[in-house]
Amino acid sequence: MKGRLLISGGSGFIAGALCRDFASRGFEVVVTTSSPGQPNSYCFGDRVNSEILDGVMTVVHAAYDSRLGTRQLNIDGTVALSEAARKQGVQSEVFISSFSALTGVKSDYAEVKRALEKYFLGLPGTSIIRPGLVIGNGGLFAKMAQVVRLSPIIPLIDGGRSAVPVIGLSDLLRAILHLTQTRQCGEFNLLKVEKVSLFSLLNEYARQQKLHRYFLNVPSSPILLLIRALESLGLRLPISTQNLQGLRANQGAEFQSHLHELIGRELSLEKLLAELTQNSNAT
Repeated sequence: MKGRLLISGGSGFIAGALCRDFASRGFEVVVTTSSPGQPNSYCFGDRVNSEILDGVMTVVHAAYDSRLGTRQLNIDGTVALSEAARKQGVQSEVFISSFSALTGVKSDYAEVKRALEKYFLGLPGTSIIRPGLVIGNGGLFAKMAQVVRLSPIIPLIDGGRSAVPVIGLSDLLRAILHLTQTRQCGEFNLLKVEKVSLFSLLNEYARQQKLHRYFLNVPSSPILLLIRALESLGLRLPISTQNLQGLRANQGAEFQSHLHELIGRELSLEKLLAELTQNSNAT
């Protein structure tokens, strides 16, 4: 075994991919889940069972409770796990933040990430990473890809012509592996250096799927109001208000990328999407 890691939020897209990747490389992986009764169950608000941290060298904080009204619960729960890890002698932590923490977007998700960045910045042995929109078989991109596959008309918020931060799942996994092995500390923006717009991303995906799609320019403000109204009725939508707010805030924003210094050469957009298709066909 190469070492023992704890990854929180094991049922999530990125956390699940991390667990599989580290395990395939010979690491012993402890996964926390919010499902009661499961091994290593840990719900935000619960007392942390210190036994799950025995022998752990690194904690990767990937958990986020997306339910309404859980802003402070997310903050307190993450801090509690971090403090318990420190008491057990864990030497390094990786906090998965978001570019929303750097923008002026006002959402529970952004506020949680900002507050936790402030907490982790004061701790030794800590890496804060901000991944762009992750291109993989899960998360927000998977929802977008499903719309492209199912609908001939694709609505794009504000035309989707401005650059947005994106990263391939395989590149993200390589970057986190590097940080856990080198224990490199600091803040790292993980996005492709190549400028990518939502239009170019989804248009290339449609091309590789051999689909002809029409992209419709949709103003973001009325769509945001509509999604808020539907969410207030208790409806679960493929894209949430927080998703839309983050996308709108990140479009056209300039972020320095630290990806090359962590993994060297990144995959091109075409290769990332081809890799995604291959992985989809293999499962």
